[in-house]
Amino acid sequence: MRRRLAVFALTLAACAPPPTLEADPDVRAGVEQLLQRWARDGATGEWAALKDLYADDPAFSWIEQGRVAYPDFAAVIEGVDKAAAEKPQITSVVDNIAVTPLGAATAAFRADVDMTFKSESVGFEFDGVITGVAVWRDNRWQFLQAHLSSPK
Repeated sequence: MRRRLAVFALTLAACAPPPTLEADPDVRAGVEQLLQRWARDGATGEWAALKDLYADDPAFSWIEQGRVAYPDFAAVIEGVDKAAAEKPQITSVVDNIAVTPLGAATAAFRADVDMTFKSESVGFEFDGVITGVAVWRDNRWQFLQAHLSSPK
């Protein structure tokens, strides 16, 4: 009898709908702020603050247009330093942000990005999306993985 009840309980559990992720306003607000800071810190030349937005983690990667642009934390920090040396004029807007909490310290995100980068030696415009995973580390939200892409 007990075995039948256990099998019945397992059967009910297997048929139950999967749990849904609750919308945690703190996670959503934190990741939205991360994306807004990323756009603002580059545009205002806050290079040290910009570096704090990336997770120093072995799983870090930054993809652009389907290619690995920065395979690790050291590479993205080097990239920020190179950008800072250009003394660029940057405009950057991030909007239509969507955040999916995956837990208390992890979230997936997507947002539209419109950016212009101009210096004496480099210039580009970007209009596309950023997607990725953010993590709560060192008392702040940081990018663990991100992918910037635009329509071709």
